[in-house]
Amino acid sequence: MTLRILVVDDDEKSRRLAADVLAHHGYRVTRAASGEEAIELARGGAMQDLVLLDIQLPGLDGVATLRVLRGLRDWQAMPVIAVTASVMPHERSELMRAGFSGFLAKPLAIKDLARLVRDTLAARKG
Repeated sequence: MTLRILVVDDDEKSRRLAADVLAHHGYRVTRAASGEEAIELARGGAMQDLVLLDIQLPGLDGVATLRVLRGLRDWQAMPVIAVTASVMPHERSELMRAGFSGFLAKPLAIKDLARLVRDTLAARKG
């Protein structure tokens, strides 16, 4: 079974890079350019195995998007990895307290992206 990943980022280049890396590793990738688009996909039944969610989004930011996704049936335990250029330790702690499953710094490091996604999905399977 091919695992599905939703990549949410308003920057088209970042979205494409993450999608290309993940597709290369055998994942089926869906892309969204905003929090609102991600929520629309989720409400439309587009189930995923993991979400990469940019924090600095126009409109609904990543934290607000996470809150809405967590309120949807079948999305409460979905692993959601925060993606942000803000890498201060207190910011990272705040994101984890907000309910994110992990943290990935921008600019994306290809090896870190692939490893974190693999490890997060493996931990979910238990």
